[in-house]
Amino acid sequence: MRYIGRSAAAALLVAALALLPAAAWAAPDGGATGAEPPPATAGAVSGKEEVIYAVLSASGDVQNVYAVNILHVTAAGRVSDHGAYASVENLTDTGAIAREEGLVTAAAPVGDFYYKGTLSEPRLPWVITVTYLLDGKALTPEALAGQSGRLEIRIDTAPGPGAPGDFFDNYLLQISVPLDTALCRRISSDGATLANAGRNKIVTHTVMPGADAHLSLFADVVDFSMSGIELTALPFSLPIDLPDTGPMAEDLTALSDAVLALSDGAGQLSDGVRELAAGASALRAGVGDFAAGLTRLDGGSAALTDGSAEIAGALNTIAAALNGPDAVGFEELSQLPAALTQLSAGLDGVTEGFDALRTGFAAAREPLEAAVAAIPEEAVDEAALARLYAANPGEKALLDRLSAYYAAAAAVRETYRAVKPAFDTVGGTLDTLSGHLGALSGSLSELAAAAQGLSGGGDASAAALTQLTAGLTALHARYAAFHAGLAAYTGGVTELTRACAALNAGVKDAAGGAAALSDGANELRDGLEALRDTTQEIPDRIEAEIASAVSGYDTSDFTPGSFLSPRNTGVLSVQFVMTTEKIEPPAPAPAPPTPAPKTNLWTRFLDLFR
Repeated sequence: MRYIGRSAAAALLVAALALLPAAAWAAPDGGATGAEPPPATAGAVSGKEEVIYAVLSASGDVQNVYAVNILHVTAAGRVSDHGAYASVENLTDTGAIAREEGLVTAAAPVGDFYYKGTLSEPRLPWVITVTYLLDGKALTPEALAGQSGRLEIRIDTAPGPGAPGDFFDNYLLQISVPLDTALCRRISSDGATLANAGRNKIVTHTVMPGADAHLSLFADVVDFSMSGIELTALPFSLPIDLPDTGPMAEDLTALSDAVLALSDGAGQLSDGVRELAAGASALRAGVGDFAAGLTRLDGGSAALTDGSAEIAGALNTIAAALNGPDAVGFEELSQLPAALTQLSAGLDGVTEGFDALRTGFAAAREPLEAAVAAIPEEAVDEAALARLYAANPGEKALLDRLSAYYAAAAAVRETYRAVKPAFDTVGGTLDTLSGHLGALSGSLSELAAAAQGLSGGGDASAAALTQLTAGLTALHARYAAFHAGLAAYTGGVTELTRACAALNAGVKDAAGGAAALSDGANELRDGLEALRDTTQEIPDRIEAEIASAVSGYDTSDFTPGSFLSPRNTGVLSVQFVMTTEKIEPPAPAPAPPTPAPKTNLWTRFLDLFR
């Protein structure tokens, strides 16, 4: 029964082989013995898809590339496709498929027709380089298998030379490295996504279109081995909705308004500083003239004091002579009217000098008053100044000078206010001294007239002399008081001259600084106006920049051409799947074969029934 069963099985096998079509015996490249040519009736194809598979070495070198083509057949019959293949294989049915000079033809039914073609010249749009370092030392994949230590895997990608199409610039490249967690610990890689898949940890990097990749991942490994690295390339399709920039635009508009307010404030500041500079210049001129006048006055004070001292001495001599124990003769008294008249004339000259001095003092003081009054009273707003500092960190030195010069101008104003009472006193003292001198001069004139009435003797002359003596004594006392006031006045003029000299130096510095400050304030105003103009454009510029940045990743308008041949049309999609070889220790050597037992006719006969 067993023998009959084997015979029946053999018969069925022969019958099945006889029923197989001739295409089943076709050679791998489609040129099989006995293959029937494709039918003469042409089919119709609405489009095609290409999936490119590549086998890489563990270091990334291309070893083999083949494509799976999917033709969308809308009418059965003979269909054709283009590609430079070393061999082709029908993946849809057992029908014949032929290739000749880059043209592939086959009989295809309606539906999707699949065939595989191995490229005669393997190439890819990317150059893949994988480097392995163990404890910092580069190792080949073969030498790395089974090793232990701290592992670094470096993956670099670059455009493939001579690759057709724009796949590198428009395709997203995803790189996935599977690591066995039983062999790898402390796995890390900057910018990667780590996911668990069974006992494997999948380290995934995404490389944007048109970008080179320089990736590194690290792990502590023991008896290292790994599956192949998988790289997948697909058209980049990332729908991006532009963010709502309305709130941001409102904030930027508020910023622009604030800068506008700062610009207006800077303009007002510039105008104020310009007025300050003009006032400081006028103040400098006024204080200079006043200081020069005081210097001349101080220089003449000594002569004035000396002359007054001589007059006081003469009066003192006359008074002493009249009141002395030795009587003065009438002949000597005859000389007195002329002397008194001369003193009166001298006092008249001093009075005229005082009047000129008083007039000059008033004329010099008027421009000084006007220049000080030109310094603005309004204080600088500290909050506005702080905003200027915050908005213009690069202009700190200029703003510091602004504050210093403002403080200097304010100090000049306050200094003048402090010494103004002294100026008022000088003016009042000049008026008082001038009046005293006029009165003294009149008294001397009266005494000189009285002295003219003296004669050679008699009671009348004696009475006149007594009256003249009393008048000269009183005049001497009054003039002594005047001379003391004059000495105090000239001392005050000297001190005032010194103070005015210091004030004049400070005003000169402030005036020079105010001019430089005015220039700086103008620059600040111009800079803030430019900043204002720029900030007003920021919202529109941000929207434009966002749109420009997003457009760099928008490949929605990219239509891929055929990777296999430029003659192919109607290409709907092209995908790439690349896999590196595994890294694993070499397989153990096979055991030597067991010698077959010797047989004879009897053992072979018995085998028929086993």
